[in-house]
Amino acid sequence: MLIKPTSYDCNLDCEYCFYKRVEQVYPDDVRPQMSTEVLEGLIQKFLKYRFSTSVFCWQGGEPTLMGLNFFRKVIQLQQKHGSRGQVVSNVLQTNGILIDEAWASFLREYKFFVGVSLDGPEKIHNQFRKKTWQKVMNCVKILQEYKVEFNILCVISSANVNRGQELYQFFRENDLKYLQFIPALECTKDRKMAPYSPTSKEYGKFLCEIFDLWKKDAFENVHIRMFEDILTAYLWQLEKSCLFGENCSDYFVIEWNGDVYPCDFYVKPEQRLGNVVNHKDFSDFMKTRVEKFSYRKAELGPTCVKCHWKNICNGGCMKDRDFCQNRDKNRSYYCNAYKEFFTHSHKWFYRTRAKIQQEKGMALTPTVKKIGRNDNCPCGSGVKYKKCHGKN
Repeated sequence: MLIKPTSYDCNLDCEYCFYKRVEQVYPDDVRPQMSTEVLEGLIQKFLKYRFSTSVFCWQGGEPTLMGLNFFRKVIQLQQKHGSRGQVVSNVLQTNGILIDEAWASFLREYKFFVGVSLDGPEKIHNQFRKKTWQKVMNCVKILQEYKVEFNILCVISSANVNRGQELYQFFRENDLKYLQFIPALECTKDRKMAPYSPTSKEYGKFLCEIFDLWKKDAFENVHIRMFEDILTAYLWQLEKSCLFGENCSDYFVIEWNGDVYPCDFYVKPEQRLGNVVNHKDFSDFMKTRVEKFSYRKAELGPTCVKCHWKNICNGGCMKDRDFCQNRDKNRSYYCNAYKEFFTHSHKWFYRTRAKIQQEKGMALTPTVKKIGRNDNCPCGSGVKYKKCHGKN
């Protein structure tokens, strides 16, 4: 469950932030902040489902604007409404500006997992994030000192998409081993591609470059979420992350006033599922989400259905299908980027899968079949594999 206690409100104004548009949904509200009534209602109703692990993801905007006492209240209410033996996990996504030792001590005590937004070295980071690099690095240092578990969320934009090696080296030099890369694909008001958004060709090249660096460190405690999700998919065909999942039914978004939406990219009046205060439980939201939203992920066009990578990709993120400059709404704008990356990385994933299965004595049907030398290269070039990505 993604919770937006401050909605779009933030102490920065990053040029590429997609969530700023939510101000249009709540235009008359000054400094939206979640009330205790809404907070207790969502915690009580969510915890009664007793999932194996009940995960609360606190995002924004900037959730730390609620103050530390708000999150102390979160813990109190989770303890009040949780059952004996119930596992509860909290995740905090932050720009890091307000994180100090008091915050770090609290986060450590209650085992919050923290996502810190950091786009790379100082000049790269500051290009779109308001010269906050030094403050974010101070946050990183404090979290490391207090042994708070965290990862880095790095937005890929025109500032860093062509600087993969520099980016990777920076994170390695600063002992930042848990990484997640997210492309900033947005439209301008006149429905053109935002100047900071990576093209499909640029993003595909970036993924290949980062992968080639990562695979040398893959078993040396460097973790890139997308790559590890793909390796898991090669091994076990398990449910993948939101990006490559078969449907969009993994979570809800709870806005500051209790409004419920199916996804933070779709916080729009026509996608509103209801309000957590006015409903007895989440079952109504689940039913409405399937009827209004979730089914769309599985509506793949013929290109996707026939694609060699369908079982890994599942059409990618829906918001990338709905991108203003995307001509084919049944497949991702980044389709060619993913084809290039999957084809580039296939040999390594396939061989690593075989090695792990042999070591562990597993016998599983592969998610993706081996590419024959005389098959057409699945990158989409139209050339035989042996003369394209299978040359080396």
